[in-house]
Amino acid sequence: MLDLQIRRILPQSRQEYDELNRLLQEVKIKLDRNLDYILGLYTPEDELVATAGCFENTLRCLAVKPAWQNQGLLAPLVSAIMKQQFTRGYKQLFVYTKAENLAPLENLGFHLLQTAADGIIFMENQAHAFDTYLNKLLQESLEVDNSAVSAGINAGAIVLNANPFTAGHLYLISKAAAEVDLLHLFIVSADHSVFPFKVRKELVRKGTASIKNLVYHDSGYYIVSTATFPAYFQPDSAAAVESQAEIEAGIFCKIAEKLKIGKRFLGTEPLSKTTAIYNRVLAEELQRNGLSCCIIPRKKIGSEIISASTVRRAIKENNYAVLQEMLPPGTLEFLQSPAASPIINKIKNGD
Repeated sequence: MLDLQIRRILPQSRQEYDELNRLLQEVKIKLDRNLDYILGLYTPEDELVATAGCFENTLRCLAVKPAWQNQGLLAPLVSAIMKQQFTRGYKQLFVYTKAENLAPLENLGFHLLQTAADGIIFMENQAHAFDTYLNKLLQESLEVDNSAVSAGINAGAIVLNANPFTAGHLYLISKAAAEVDLLHLFIVSADHSVFPFKVRKELVRKGTASIKNLVYHDSGYYIVSTATFPAYFQPDSAAAVESQAEIEAGIFCKIAEKLKIGKRFLGTEPLSKTTAIYNRVLAEELQRNGLSCCIIPRKKIGSEIISASTVRRAIKENNYAVLQEMLPPGTLEFLQSPAASPIINKIKNGD
């Protein structure tokens, strides 16, 4: 490598962050506000010529100044970020980046998982981790029904965050379960919701205990979470959502092939423009890959749609009448227990 120095870019340094922003703008990347660690590559004259950052177990904002590209500068930065991540306990690493970074990342041990039409790629650093995940899903399915992946089985799937689990979620699952022999429930496991994953998962299981043709799965890192998908290389939020949906659809099609899933169920989304875009692109991509996509109208109470955001607002406002209407017994019981106090306090304090 040339006589260049790698050093950490500190959030409290306005000058360093201004220079970082200028570099990213040159390569048409926005600064990801979720970064928790970022490195820069500097010349002896203290010019920033390349950068790489991370958020939890995802690498982000990989960029090399145009005049310095094609000199192998990304490799030492990514290697340094990876070492930092390993010391922080993150062994399985992912990266969403532009296709132009494919070759240098492959040289560093990353493996391509999926590509979007706009040139965004999704990679990970463990060669067989996705196959291990698929085999885990298969084993979970066979433990519930040893014919779960038979060629003739009518299997469907729902992906839900359930923050928290509502009567609307229960309605969607009940309607879907009635249409298939086996319904796979993928619960988003990224812990970026006010209700922790462990709680969400338990509430889903408790709320659906009477439905017997269900298989429960953790989403892991492969069914992409809106909380963790980086949008820094997209011109606007709509484009970011479209890329995310396209990548998730491609990953999900591989999961569906392994588990013989033929149908994905979605609820209508009249309240969130972002989720509505996500659902539209996801449905288009699934159908393009030979899977059917069934969109079920959301359950209403009178003229009001049941939604987790409405429930969280009711918690904040102590509106017990709304909670009684919109929550199944298990979720309501949990909210009345001492275990829910930290979550309720967090909602009320706006954290």
